[in-house]
Amino acid sequence: NCSVNQVGVNVAKCLVACSPGSEVRGPRIVRGASHCLRGENYGQDGDGLGDAGLPEPPAALVPRVGLNGEREAAVEIIALCREASSVGAVVCLVMLGPLTNLALALQQEPKLRAMLPQLVVMGGCGNGHGNYGRATEFNIMADPEAAAKVFTTDWPDLTVASWETSLASFVPWPVFDKLLYSKEGKRSKVGRFLGAVCHWEFVEGREQPAENKVCLPESKKRKRWPEDPLPRLVDQGSSSASSSCGAVICDAVAVAIALKPEVVRKSCDVHVEVELKGDITRGQTVVDWGTSCEGAGRQRRVCWAEELDVEMFCQMLRETVAA
Repeated sequence: NCSVNQVGVNVAKCLVACSPGSEVRGPRIVRGASHCLRGENYGQDGDGLGDAGLPEPPAALVPRVGLNGEREAAVEIIALCREASSVGAVVCLVMLGPLTNLALALQQEPKLRAMLPQLVVMGGCGNGHGNYGRATEFNIMADPEAAAKVFTTDWPDLTVASWETSLASFVPWPVFDKLLYSKEGKRSKVGRFLGAVCHWEFVEGREQPAENKVCLPESKKRKRWPEDPLPRLVDQGSSSASSSCGAVICDAVAVAIALKPEVVRKSCDVHVEVELKGDITRGQTVVDWGTSCEGAGRQRRVCWAEELDVEMFCQMLRETVAA
């Protein structure tokens, strides 16, 4: 949730953190749209990775539009789907941010829906309890027109990992703490990365022994953190949070659903529309749960994930961080 240039840098940092040794492995990074369909640009303060002062990634990993024939995300989505269709492969696209790139791809290739058999969208709130506005979730509010275009498309398989689903799928603090350490009690490369990035959001305000208390900057001013900023909490037995019971990791929820659909314990087929004109509800995902009389006969083609198997989800996280 920062500038598109910074997003490219951040993804490169993630690839470096997840690559064993010094050799960086992973998919090629492609630059996305720099603004929403109407031209506005919504973002948040900071560098998007907790202002942790992480080392800069190799320049060759960071996408640069126009250099070496690199393409923007919308074009790349179309090319990937066409290539997969030509060889009989199945593509699952996971949207972890605003839906601008997918909407642009739909504009350029109306037949895209037939080439994309599985789509998972992280975003929206079905109960009206927003995280950006009073009734809006950030990813949808950031580009309502793009979201409306995506939700009015008749996809073969569209699953939504909503804000409230992510909240309900929190990772208990004792489990989260142990994710940062290997069985030998040492920080893994990924664990150090997670510790730095998640320091502010997941540690501030938690109940800890006085000797383990983390000194945070005044007025929530973020500063550069050391390489291993979190206190050792694994064996302290005091990992409960004062304001919540665990870490909410929205991106991981969406990816878990894509990788292992059986992680969803409860879901509902619904009809979703995006409000585009409301003075205080613009960007709201209006969900028809099939309970209204006026909605009879309305197509319910969106699978709304309501509940996850949290133990299975946590095990997927353990396997990922330990890999």
